Amino acid sequence: MVSSTSDGQEIPWTLTISDENGKYSAVSTADSEDNDAKDLKIEGGKIHFRIPYKGEEYDIDLRLNGDVLTGTWSGNGASGETKGQRAANS
Repeated sequence: MVSSTSDGQEIPWTLTISDENGKYSAVSTADSEDNDAKDLKIEGGKIHFRIPYKGEEYDIDLRLNGDVLTGTWSGNGASGETKGQRAANS
């Protein structure tokens, strides 16, 4: 995943979504720090969650199209685009 800011900065992060017995959970990893997603909702190809980053909470809204996620982030008075691609299973 890469989130873009209004000043052109790109912030790389990893999103890991797990499905255990039909219950989804998600973890984001940025700057070597893991954070559990809050309020995770997955409906069809839409994904929404809140995630802490550098002391603030951000809303992430994504849409899955094949192996590509695209969407937006917002919080702390700012917003931008975010995108990513499914990693190959090893």
